Amino acid sequence: MSGVEKKSSSSPSHGAVELLTAGNFAILSKAGVTTTGATSVTGDMGTSPIDATGMTGFDLNADSTNTFSTSALVAGNVYAADYAPPTPGMLTIAVRDMEAAYVDASTRPYPDYVEYSNTLGNGNIDGVTLEPGLYKWGTSIGFANSLTFNGSPTDVWILQIAEDVNVGSGASVSLSGGAQAKNIFWQVAGQTILGTSSHVEGVFLCMTLIAFKTGSSMNGAALSQNGAVTLDTATITKESVSDENVNTTDNWQCSMQNNFFAAIAGTGTVCNSNVNIGVAAVPSGCGCQLSDAAPCTYNPDLKDSEVSCFLCTSTDLANGVCPGCNSCLSVHNNCIDEATTEEQYSFCLSQIGDEDRANCHDMCLK
Repeated sequence: MSGVEKKSSSSPSHGAVELLTAGNFAILSKAGVTTTGATSVTGDMGTSPIDATGMTGFDLNADSTNTFSTSALVAGNVYAADYAPPTPGMLTIAVRDMEAAYVDASTRPYPDYVEYSNTLGNGNIDGVTLEPGLYKWGTSIGFANSLTFNGSPTDVWILQIAEDVNVGSGASVSLSGGAQAKNIFWQVAGQTILGTSSHVEGVFLCMTLIAFKTGSSMNGAALSQNGAVTLDTATITKESVSDENVNTTDNWQCSMQNNFFAAIAGTGTVCNSNVNIGVAAVPSGCGCQLSDAAPCTYNPDLKDSEVSCFLCTSTDLANGVCPGCNSCLSVHNNCIDEATTEEQYSFCLSQIGDEDRANCHDMCLK
């Protein structure tokens, strides 16, 4: 291979990129999802902050709760930012998890391979076999015919790509040795273009557009930040995983894992929706202590088995569920005092460093 190889026995092992709640989606986009033709999506689909008008071609049918929609083209639920609670908050968290996963993948140090390519060079990876590891390119990459990932079921691949990914028409990614799509992470700073009738494997964390041309397919997930996901008679099968792991005995960690909203031990308090907050309702015993002004946001029908906590709303915090924590956070970002929606409050929290948030929540839970 003409690429520069920097792999050695002393290279650190590379763990999987944690998708957290973003791993619940086959397609997640901040800018919308469009389709033409008989597209097939297996898994959930979501858009935020763009609303349901950003999803076209799916002939969506709203559920009676208006918390999600269905489509004949999607074997799963479809969520949008303008649906009824708790969907907007759930999507805000998922998008933040998607953005965090992108940052994680893009900033992993010590690449095993730099500018790896076939004999043609210049990011051409056609016909190559990629062993497990961290790969880094300062250019676009692409392949016209084939690409293989070879490794065990637990091996991980992280591809840091500074520009675009271009997959030729009819080109295909194959897996060997037990390699799994859920362990392959494509971090793409530009756009991803899948040519006609092409096939790829892996989780695509893309900064801009992900375009599926006619008849193209993916086993993995299409997670796009500042660009839309466009589909033309495409097939997407979710192979990503939600690896959110909440410590069942540490309520502070529960709070931190759930985007730094206050969370306390369940006390058996009954919400306005007559859902009991406690160990019986929330497996970890971790819950949200509610103010008198806000109903419980926990919905057992939508609860993912891997999500053991649920959130307070910004109103809960503002109304004194945790005034010490709220005041502490305001010192670090005064926009918190002006936030009137959960999304605004979440954005303010995202601008505060981890150490400051940890100190504030530690004070909150005393």
